[in-house]
Amino acid sequence: MRRSTHTPAAAAPLPVQTGSPPATAPAAVFVDITRQAGITFEHENGAEGQKLLPETMGGGVAFFDFDRDGRPDLLFVDSRPWPWSERKGGRTPRARLVLYRNAGNGRFVDATEAAGLTVDLYGMGRRGRG
Repeated sequence: MRRSTHTPAAAAPLPVQTGSPPATAPAAVFVDITRQAGITFEHENGAEGQKLLPETMGGGVAFFDFDRDGRPDLLFVDSRPWPWSERKGGRTPRARLVLYRNAGNGRFVDATEAAGLTVDLYGMGRRGRG
């Protein structure tokens, strides 16, 4: 085997950075349109500072086409205060699932009762695919 007599060239110097480029604000502006869209859901996590595991899991929302009309519908999962909670004010607020049917044109309609989802539960997120 013959040995090479070629000497490798010196490595090219790396570019030098003198600091971070200036940050610029993104051009996107987000506007809360939930009420105009017909979505009135407000999550109740039931947390009281005890740092119980279900409190940290919280609720969730699933985007799926429950009525098979080709438009994504929304299912919100809620929690609630614990039965021993002092902030419940003498009543235990119901936790709930809230289903919003996509009516098109950026509007949603509460379809919870019609879908038979008026159940009392302590929800913790959602799992799986839409």
